[in-house]
Amino acid sequence: SYVVSLNLNRTNIKFTCEYEENKQTNFLDTTITRNLNEYKLDIKWFRKPAASDRFLNFHSSHHHSIKLNIIKNMTEGIINTTRNKEQQEIDLNVLRKMFIKSDYPKELIEKTIQKCLQTSINQQNLNELNNNKPKPETKVTLSLPYVKEIEVLKCKLEQIGVKLYFSYPLKLKSLTTLNIKPQSKSIIYQMNCVFSLNKPSDVDMHSGWV
Repeated sequence: SYVVSLNLNRTNIKFTCEYEENKQTNFLDTTITRNLNEYKLDIKWFRKPAASDRFLNFHSSHHHSIKLNIIKNMTEGIINTTRNKEQQEIDLNVLRKMFIKSDYPKELIEKTIQKCLQTSINQQNLNELNNNKPKPETKVTLSLPYVKEIEVLKCKLEQIGVKLYFSYPLKLKSLTTLNIKPQSKSIIYQMNCVFSLNKPSDVDMHSGWV
């Protein structure tokens, strides 16, 4: 097979392959399923069977913000991975049990999860609003040297149809070559010349500079 031929050519790297079972396969922390009804791939959160399902204990000597961020990051990971709402709720229930297992208060778990869900909904609504919002037609283009906080001006100009581009005149290349003078292309050399005077016999050798 192709994997066998790869392992024969690359002995320092071990390639493996995994076949799907029941139209699904696991990859990293996700499970990918072939949805034959809707002709798409469904992705959901995946935990290995050997996983300990434990986090940093809530009673450990760490700052409260660290423990709060663990709940937040794990919740956002499930929200961004599992798109199906029913499966998402199943995964979040598993996550709740994992945090309870690590002595996290139920109130804190639920409050943080709900806050993450609401933030995700607000972001989706904002994205849909921005996508449906008609963009102003660009009438004029303008180029200005970039300075700090000029982005504010760029946003204001785009509202009236002016597209602003930034230029960077003080590049490192221009700064490092300002004081370097190019070599002169003029060449001075000496050659012996023979000059003929009034008489053919009056011949003298002179050195001429060109």
